[in-house]
Amino acid sequence: MSRISGPLSALTAAVLSLASVSAMAIEPFQAKYQANYLGTQAAGTMTLTQTGDNQWTYNLDIKNVFAQLNQTTVFDITAGRFRPLATDDVLKTLGNKSEALGNTTGVACKQPGRATSQPSKAVRCH
Repeated sequence: MSRISGPLSALTAAVLSLASVSAMAIEPFQAKYQANYLGTQAAGTMTLTQTGDNQWTYNLDIKNVFAQLNQTTVFDITAGRFRPLATDDVLKTLGNKSEALGNTTGVACKQPGRATSQPSKAVRCH
């Protein structure tokens, strides 16, 4: 199994570490998408579910005939901040599968958009 680079993990970490957004403003949701890129159709589903008092799971699933991408991030809300706890990014293409797992130490960034994440390493603020 090969590891994929962490652009999606970095994006998720950045989104979840937005300090300027009130943690109380989030609500569970599900959104479905259809996309067309160079004549190839893809369907996507994004969900946010509450899995505990202060714990949430974000999931993005995109599929088409050639590939499937799944990203799951578990995070909690501590002191009004989003704190990513774990990520799982899986990309399956015809004959290939790549997966990147990440566990964090619960570091919350103070500056929105300044976090990076690497597989199996903690989210780091810059």
